[in-house]
Amino acid sequence: MRLIDTHCHLAHGRLCPGVADVLARAEEAGVIACICAAGDLNESQAALALAGEHANVFCTAGVHPHDAKDAAEGYLTQIEKLACETK
Repeated sequence: MRLIDTHCHLAHGRLCPGVADVLARAEEAGVIACICAAGDLNESQAALALAGEHANVFCTAGVHPHDAKDAAEGYLTQIEKLACETK
């Protein structure tokens, strides 16, 4: 069986340093791709970088609804730019 992890947080600070190991374990379990969800601008940028480094990682760009009220002015423009980037 081939699986896709449709919502993971590989760009989160706790996982970033060991992302290669996380992806290797996922592959061993049959996961062929991961969609890295992002909860803020920094995480969106990190997710895009991971997607550029790993062929089986794809990313989202966004701000978690709980944090939207605290997002910096102009964040929607920045999210739009990140969302248009390709790996």
